[in-house]
Amino acid sequence: QQQAAKLRDEERNEWLKLVQLDEQLRFKKAEMNAAMAKEEKRYRAKEQRETRQAGYNMNMRKIKEQEELKNRYVSAQVINKDRKRQQIAEAKEENLTKSREMARTTSLMRHKLKEMTAKSSFDKIATIPKQYAVIEGRT
Repeated sequence: QQQAAKLRDEERNEWLKLVQLDEQLRFKKAEMNAAMAKEEKRYRAKEQRETRQAGYNMNMRKIKEQEELKNRYVSAQVINKDRKRQQIAEAKEENLTKSREMARTTSLMRHKLKEMTAKSSFDKIATIPKQYAVIEGRT
């Protein structure tokens, strides 16, 4: 009976060791699973962060390209407007110069005509009867 009790105690001790070992194995497996889950979560977070950063960088690059394109467009428009403004100013100046020349020419022609009329003896002779008529009141 003592042997049977001893055998039962040994079996019981062995069974307890197995239960303890099983608990330790389950605990280590749970720790390992938790560590793997944590690592997976960290990896996913890193991937998401990198994806967001890549999207952000791409958007910033697009925005910079659009701004550069807009700046080039605005610069081209400014250059075109300046060129047109310069052409208009040149055309105005040319028209003004032509108008002055025309006025000067017209004035010179009138002056010359007066001189010619004043110098012309025929015109003097033709004006004498008119002057007499005015004096006599025949007009």
